[in-house]
Amino acid sequence: MKPSDLRQYLSQMLEQERMTQVLIESRRNGPSCWITRAQLHADEIAREQRIRSVLPAVDQLLVTALNVDTGRFGVFEVIKPDAEFDFENGGTSAADPLLVAQAMGALHADRIYKAGRASERVVEGIERFSIKYYDDLIANINVDEDFLTIVNMLSQAREPRIEIDSLKGRVTLGGHEHLKKELPCRSTYRALVDVRAVDDDGKPNGTLSFKIHHIDHTGGPLPDILSSKKRINATLHTAAGSRVLGLIHFSKFHQILVKLELELVYMISSQDWEVKVVGILNEEELLAKDRPAQAVFADW
Repeated sequence: MKPSDLRQYLSQMLEQERMTQVLIESRRNGPSCWITRAQLHADEIAREQRIRSVLPAVDQLLVTALNVDTGRFGVFEVIKPDAEFDFENGGTSAADPLLVAQAMGALHADRIYKAGRASERVVEGIERFSIKYYDDLIANINVDEDFLTIVNMLSQAREPRIEIDSLKGRVTLGGHEHLKKELPCRSTYRALVDVRAVDDDGKPNGTLSFKIHHIDHTGGPLPDILSSKKRINATLHTAAGSRVLGLIHFSKFHQILVKLELELVYMISSQDWEVKVVGILNEEELLAKDRPAQAVFADW
């Protein structure tokens, strides 16, 4: 279904109330005083985005809507445009589309409720210092809890509190304005990389971008950024900054892979990573491949 047709279909189903409720704000959130229309709309957009961030993007029939009388947002599973066969009763006739939507909505509500409980558990662990590292966060998430939904909820922890009632129970987003902003990884990682760019003036001691060729890692899941095929940006945090910069320039100029020791810090609110280079592990190997510039250009 084309995006324009989908929007029209969702609007029609909401008008006809051909949907089932999955979530709803327990009360209207935001200021209750006089504010400008622009500010009202900006606040509503922000609230809608926060709620939508915990929903799966793959279900196009899961829609966020605003009740104009109460000012509260709700999430609804709209009935499918095409009927499904009722396999539970022989599969010879169409299933009731509203019952299908209710079953799907219950699955979404269960996933979000479990993620909400897990998010609250992680926040409590961070506040009590039982979760000090990103590794501790991973260890506190159970296999039946959706990781992506949990980190989306954690990213809102410092935002104003929003309480949402689901089919399974109440879920709270935000309300922990003093929660720490980052979680480091417990150990460093060793990566063989292909250096793509170097900036001598990047803070604090220079920056570089690279693509990972190989990771020395045994046991436990890798942080997702280290599994990426994209460029990774990193900052230099070494004692001998100028020497390390020289070696990195050297490896790039001679097109030699360099083995870096990386320190990673997970930024909770942005769901991003700060990558630090804390050492070069194959310095002697790099220098052993030194060749005059003329020999390098001769190979081109």
